[in-house]
Amino acid sequence: MSSFMKTLRRLPLVAVLALGFFVGTDIGARDSAAWRAAWGTSQQGLDAAAVVSDTTVRMIVRPTLSGSHVRVQLQNTFGTVPLDVGAASIAARANGALLVPGTLRALTFGGSPSVSIPAGGGVYSDPVAFEAHAWQDLAVSLYLPGSGVPVSRHTNARKTSFVAPNGSGR
Repeated sequence: MSSFMKTLRRLPLVAVLALGFFVGTDIGARDSAAWRAAWGTSQQGLDAAAVVSDTTVRMIVRPTLSGSHVRVQLQNTFGTVPLDVGAASIAARANGALLVPGTLRALTFGGSPSVSIPAGGGVYSDPVAFEAHAWQDLAVSLYLPGSGVPVSRHTNARKTSFVAPNGSGR
């Protein structure tokens, strides 16, 4: 197990931002009609006591639909400043925060591995070939290079999110 994985801690009731998960069958499809929402979360506001800095968060999703391609929607709904995402990825989850070997796929945004999400705004990742199966646990990981990044909360979460220690980088 990597030292990164040993240092992850559980965040049972928070996520960094609202997250949506879409599946489709055509990687070239950019028309919203070609994509189906397969999972989502609603945030209830910012957690005034929680911030993260230069770290990676891993959120677990369990889509209700299958597809051969995925897109991830990231939203900075309650943010008061832009949210910088330095890198993002998706993989099948093995157990806890561990990933199934060989399933990790980088996510890009307009061809770039990083993205800045304006306060109150949202972005979609580019489509990526990935076999998503209904009811399979998947991990969406986000590297947040900023300091003092506010954390949003969802007090009725049913999945645990994970975060590496502040300052640990990617």
